[in-house]
Amino acid sequence: MGKRKGLWSPDEDERLRNYIVKHGHGCWTSVAINAGLQRNGKSCRLRWINYLRPGLKRGAFSMAEEDTIFTLHKVLGNKWSQIAQHLAGRSDNEIKNYWHSYLKKRVAKMEVDKSPNLSLPKLFFADWLCLDQDLGHTSNLEDHTCLFDDIHIPIHHFPPEFNTFSQP
Repeated sequence: MGKRKGLWSPDEDERLRNYIVKHGHGCWTSVAINAGLQRNGKSCRLRWINYLRPGLKRGAFSMAEEDTIFTLHKVLGNKWSQIAQHLAGRSDNEIKNYWHSYLKKRVAKMEVDKSPNLSLPKLFFADWLCLDQDLGHTSNLEDHTCLFDDIHIPIHHFPPEFNTFSQP
């Protein structure tokens, strides 16, 4: 019998969810077979990771999440799984889709308009964003606000109207 493709039914979602909750996922090919699904393992894995797993955050992105995406994309580029590690409950696929559908267009518009009045997250003005090794000196927490373990934004480099960060 051939494998099913296309939209997942609520019954398939329920069978996959119940199987993984009871037995764990392990080998995704065996999950598909043992759960009684006519799907391949990759399809089951993607459905679980992007739609069914507990703790998955759905819905609109907050400004703080957009700030994080802008900042990390500037540093990491299109490394969506690394960016997703800093956004609890968001999948790398969801972040990638949001970037390509919404945020990238705002960046392009910003570059064309060069207008500081665009509605972009404050951290996007991180042309002043630096990694410690780029600063030329050892990081001093009195001079920098640490956003993530390895990324620091020099407070004194932000224009005053964007300096809303508090010292640790």
